[in-house]
Amino acid sequence: MSNVFDFNRFGKYLGYDLRNLWSRFGINLLVLGLFPLIYYIFWLLFSTFAPTNDMSAPSLTFRAIAFWIPLIALLVACPAKVYGSLTERHSGSEWLLVPASRLEKFLSMMLVCLVVVPISYLLIYTLSDGLICLLDPACGEPLLRFDLNTYLIEGSDGVVSLVGRGFWLLWSSMVQTILIFLLGALCFRKGKVAKTVLVLMGLGILTSLLGTVLVGMRFADSEEILQRMQWCLENPDFLVNLFLNLRLLIVGGGLALAIWFRLKSLKH
Repeated sequence: MSNVFDFNRFGKYLGYDLRNLWSRFGINLLVLGLFPLIYYIFWLLFSTFAPTNDMSAPSLTFRAIAFWIPLIALLVACPAKVYGSLTERHSGSEWLLVPASRLEKFLSMMLVCLVVVPISYLLIYTLSDGLICLLDPACGEPLLRFDLNTYLIEGSDGVVSLVGRGFWLLWSSMVQTILIFLLGALCFRKGKVAKTVLVLMGLGILTSLLGTVLVGMRFADSEEILQRMQWCLENPDFLVNLFLNLRLLIVGGGLALAIWFRLKSLKH
């Protein structure tokens, strides 16, 4: 049996990781996924007891905006809830003693955070949203049919469109966010979410200042900026999709690499 990777051992550990996910965050994931049904019920109750007795249903625009509330809660809370205990002496020692290699534990963690959690959430959420649209046609089209390109094409005169109707952008954003808070959960012992947010704020301020200085040093005026960026305007559709994919590759890959080295250095 290989000490680095063995399929049978990896399968057993992945099953252990999935059971751990359910025990620590399963109910939360289910509640967040059922959020459309929850706010629809409250919407009906409010409409029923409102003075105007208006029984209007939540529109597609409202449901698209409301979609981000449980999603952000999921991406921020899930990593700390599922893997945050690895920084504790007792739980971390138990994790280190589980019969699996670091590579298998890392791959299982990536599968859980980047595939199982996002797909499970999106599946439950879109099915819940589709159910209320089926029960109440006044809600309009379900979010599953939402096409971000419809709005981008109108705003960009038809020159910009995203792969997969915008779902690829959604998934890549979910991946990068959950990796950020996973790394924070593995680095900080207490206040994992709050400290991760503070680090992000600090990095945002630093990169903004640095970018302003570099632009000021490199480009003399706005005309020079426009001249140097002219080539970007010739094929914006290709460049937008290329930028999004490169951003996922660089940022996501860098975060995953940092998590790998953090797991290797984890000792109790």
